[in-house]
Amino acid sequence: MTEQTSPDGLITLLCLDLEAGSAALARYAHALAQRCAEQLQVLHVAPADSSAEELAQLHRRLDAMLAELSEGEALPPCEVVTGIPDTVIPEQAGVHNAARVILGRRHRSSVE
Repeated sequence: MTEQTSPDGLITLLCLDLEAGSAALARYAHALAQRCAEQLQVLHVAPADSSAEELAQLHRRLDAMLAELSEGEALPPCEVVTGIPDTVIPEQAGVHNAARVILGRRHRSSVE
């Protein structure tokens, strides 16, 4: 996964929950970010009561999954933050100037 910086500083924000399908979603997001010449930024939102060790473990799991997809290239920046996803994801999209946000549709219909 080659990290690309867009001329406008835009990124594709990929929100992963580490559930089934996360690796496929990461591959899709990587290809889309490359096609749009945007940097890929990965975000995982953990429960607010997560311990420091739990957060570190989540980060290691994300890095391991991304390393499998990267084929030796640089890993995209990855953040693990705590909070409620419905609040944190839009906040982080603004902070990172995300051109798009990609997330799975776990437990939701495709319309939602």
